[in-house]
Amino acid sequence: MLFPYLPSDKTIAQHNEFVTGRFMLQLNELRMFTYMLLQIKKGDKEFREIHIPCRIIGGANAKVHYSQIRDTCKTLTEKVIHVNEISEKGKRRTINIPLFAISVYEDGEGFVRARFNDQAKQYLLNLTKNFTYTQFNQLMRVSSAFGYRIYWLLKQYSDFGERTFALAELKNMMMLEDKYPNFSNFRRRVLEPAQKELESTDMRFTYQAVKRGRSVHKIKFTFAGKLRKKIVKKSTSPPKKRKATISTIQDAAAPILTTHRTAYIHEWLIRFGVLPLQAEEFQLEIPESKLYSVIYRFVCDLGENENPTSYCDKLLHTLNLLLRKAATQPLSE
Repeated sequence: MLFPYLPSDKTIAQHNEFVTGRFMLQLNELRMFTYMLLQIKKGDKEFREIHIPCRIIGGANAKVHYSQIRDTCKTLTEKVIHVNEISEKGKRRTINIPLFAISVYEDGEGFVRARFNDQAKQYLLNLTKNFTYTQFNQLMRVSSAFGYRIYWLLKQYSDFGERTFALAELKNMMMLEDKYPNFSNFRRRVLEPAQKELESTDMRFTYQAVKRGRSVHKIKFTFAGKLRKKIVKKSTSPPKKRKATISTIQDAAAPILTTHRTAYIHEWLIRFGVLPLQAEEFQLEIPESKLYSVIYRFVCDLGENENPTSYCDKLLHTLNLLLRKAATQPLSE
């Protein structure tokens, strides 16, 4: 355990829109951010000023350079998280949120005083859905900013066992659009160090570069998870057309946390070509277990190189049937 004076099972959480937001904090800033998440209590309605020990900022067994901490405090309040949302009109919008309201370091105190910006309340306080959580000590094993970002992005999908990003999308979230134009450099500077660091956490992973023509188009991450093991076991059965029923898919989906399942449903509805307003209506009107069952079945039938939008009409037909049924008689969960 890196910090024995802290509870080993203490969890921290943040909204999924923060997890996938566009930002990049330096390692010292990320450790401050993570420790401040640890201080949020259930039921908190306002942010409090937090005292962050310098030994937390320096990391385990690291010499604390106080001049570096002073420099970090100077730039901390300039850090912004860019959150992409769908507006009430169904249009994509970007919200730019300064993360910290204030940060103060006084020589000899041994700690930094900081407080989150009030505009971040909906993403950090009283989270009941669409959030990701992990143990504080898992993150304190990570020693790079890239490792932190990849950890959270994979943790968001920990119950699914895998996650695929378009390379451009992943670089955008990490604010690396103009860096590492050659994939070999991105792999050497970002992916491989993160993979090595996360070996000591609960998010060990492997990855595969998926090409379009000669260029890498996507990165597929695979990581440990009970659901992944179940799916792999089923996929090794004799090859034949799968005719999974809704009930069997529901059984497989039972262990999925609601927060992850909601994000999974929304992401795949959009990938299949459903308009944002339609997706919102389906998620509001159709019981989540039924909706997940349908989406999961379509994902299973999707070929490796198939475009999901080719299934859009068929999916919409199925979902509209469920929608009409939901309007006439409640569907049991």
